[in-house]
Amino acid sequence: MYNNWAEIYIGKSGASSCRAYFRFTSVNIPQGATIVSAILQLTAYASDSNTTCAMRIKCEDSDNPTAPEYPSDLTGRSLTDAYADWTVDAWTDGTVYDTPDFDAAVKEVVDRVGWASGNALTVHLLDNGSSNSAARKISSYDYSSGAEKAKLTVVYTL
Repeated sequence: MYNNWAEIYIGKSGASSCRAYFRFTSVNIPQGATIVSAILQLTAYASDSNTTCAMRIKCEDSDNPTAPEYPSDLTGRSLTDAYADWTVDAWTDGTVYDTPDFDAAVKEVVDRVGWASGNALTVHLLDNGSSNSAARKISSYDYSSGAEKAKLTVVYTL
């Protein structure tokens, strides 16, 4: 877990699996809402086209998750059973990419008894069998302009 880097790695860097998380605060979704769709928009930090980059998208199974402080804190987090798989194609630097819809994972969180509108929601991207050296790099929050920051879009009905 590296803080204050310009890029976030997903997939595999060499033979090492990469895991990323995106924590969004003040998520205004009412408890028990029907989730129609949920996607992340991510901006490529660099062009990458190495072999298969396979990811699994889950949410943190928590009412109001805090930011992880160290690697074992991050990897010890409870995640949703629901997920979406994503085979990440080649990326071009500066291009915005949408993840697949992971509505079921968001629904699992907002259906929690302790969830309240305005809580934080954390989305995790986990390596799911990527080829060695098949990393993709995402512009990080700390080093991005407003347009390059990861964006969570959730469509819901009451």
